[in-house]
Amino acid sequence: MSCSLPKLRFQKRANPTSFSDEDRMVVQSFIREFRGIKGIASQALSYPLLPVADRAALNWFSKNKSPYTQDLEKLRAYFPVSGLIALNFSYEWACTSGAFSLEGAPTLVRFLDWPFPKMGVLAMVAHEQEHHYYNITWPGALGVLQAVAPGRFAAAINQAPIQSHGLGFLGDWVKNRKALFKNQEMPPDHLLRYVFENASSYKEAKEMLSRTPICLPVIYTLTGTCPGEGCVIERTCDEAFIREGNNPACANHFEGKFLHTQWIPRPIESHQRSRILGENGEQLISKQKFDHIPYPVMNEKTRLGFVASAASGTFFCQGFEYASPVTENFIFNN
Repeated sequence: MSCSLPKLRFQKRANPTSFSDEDRMVVQSFIREFRGIKGIASQALSYPLLPVADRAALNWFSKNKSPYTQDLEKLRAYFPVSGLIALNFSYEWACTSGAFSLEGAPTLVRFLDWPFPKMGVLAMVAHEQEHHYYNITWPGALGVLQAVAPGRFAAAINQAPIQSHGLGFLGDWVKNRKALFKNQEMPPDHLLRYVFENASSYKEAKEMLSRTPICLPVIYTLTGTCPGEGCVIERTCDEAFIREGNNPACANHFEGKFLHTQWIPRPIESHQRSRILGENGEQLISKQKFDHIPYPVMNEKTRLGFVASAASGTFFCQGFEYASPVTENFIFNN
């Protein structure tokens, strides 16, 4: 006897800091899972370390140019749990995304990979009513990772490759974090939220995502409403390289002018993920379901699949854990 999968939660809200009692329960559940990601050891370490991480993140955000730093106080007031502020400062995800065309309409395809459990089943679809866009997100997330604004554009974030300093993984990570703490420009996910709240068109969104200074490198995928409106924007903190043309896809490595040995691709198999999605993206979007997604595009860390057309205002998305669905396929027809 088979069990039906739960539906992704759908919520209408005035803005990303409009919270509910159900949001509080979801955040508590997520933090519990986060604390136990490595068993008893991580649970024990999380109690002294998470408050320290929260304070460090708050200190950095207090000096940041993001227009959303004041929202942190709303988070702290509504979710009195250690770790949520630090998670808003976390960029430890990998993803695979691409800009494709279905019957002439630009279409965004995106898979989000993150090591934290339960992200797939705890995801939600939030209709941000003030600026009319649909945000596939989690309660307490101030930035935007993937969303669609009907009649305007759709976009998603991929983590950029690691900048190498020849110090090994841990040494490179520490040096990159030190550089991040010195940088006061806004985080990439805050910029994407700002774009969804302020850009009126694909062209304007592309300009903002390419030219606005940010605090660390990132990769954006952007699609519009007219044929040919689709691109991958590879960003450093103050430069951009835009890839357009035939079905541009991306994972967690640079392919443009930043392509050199200074940047190390993120796992899992970044080049292969980008290539396979580029070859299969159009077939995926024509089926409106996440069946038979090849490895490594679908892998044990995949938590979310999302396909969106800003031209029609339609999208579908589904939560995953360990390469298996944990929610129903949410299909939205505008």
